[in-house]
Amino acid sequence: MLRKIMTSLVALTIAFSIHASVNAGGSDYTFTATGGSGSTGDSFTSAALLDNAGSDIQGWSLGMCVDPAALTVNGANSGADTATANDGDTPDFDQIGIFTTGATQGVVLCFVGCSVIGAVSDFEMMTMDLTIAGSSATTISFCDTNGTPPVSTVVVVGGASIPPAQNSASVDVINPNQITASSSTAVLGGAASTTVSLVNVTMPAIDAVQANMTYDPSIGMLTGIAPDFAFEFWAIQDPTTTPGFIVFGGIA
Repeated sequence: MLRKIMTSLVALTIAFSIHASVNAGGSDYTFTATGGSGSTGDSFTSAALLDNAGSDIQGWSLGMCVDPAALTVNGANSGADTATANDGDTPDFDQIGIFTTGATQGVVLCFVGCSVIGAVSDFEMMTMDLTIAGSSATTISFCDTNGTPPVSTVVVVGGASIPPAQNSASVDVINPNQITASSSTAVLGGAASTTVSLVNVTMPAIDAVQANMTYDPSIGMLTGIAPDFAFEFWAIQDPTTTPGFIVFGGIA
């Protein structure tokens, strides 16, 4: 019998239903970081995005933090939307700080209250240019620790500072030979899925694979597992016997 040899990619899709949200902060205002992927030495740009479902925003401050052992900060700039947020012009105050641990931004749209940001989604506040320095996956998160004094992550509404909900971003580091699980987001009670991929570039051809995975059963309930690769033989350990653990294997 001719056996198919796995030389490049094997994929498995795992589905979950989500029990809880990981956002924290004011639900009307959300800051979201964008991530990236690449090999060690590759560069990419992460953006800080604003969603406003509440009252008009007069300004904001934010900090974005990275692990300097995993990511090198090359620079930071005002976002494309910030550049025209003051009735088509630049804000009256827009200051950016750059650190080995990330970047900060402070914005006042108009000193006399002539401009505000109303309902909006994916408003680009700031961008940060990064180079992948490590060999393992890492995150980009909002924080209140960069700067002297430290810059807080807040929106300014009616003269009051309000901490927004905050969504971190994942940075996937692509190695020549690795098994990875993709990230996913979902609302409370919604569905999410992750794809498990095997990449083999420099190892000899592989004719079988087995993997053990874990997940938090208090956050997600496993609802299904299906192979995306046409295995000749495929087996999964009964996931109901060990909530939080997934064991599977296949022969090509």
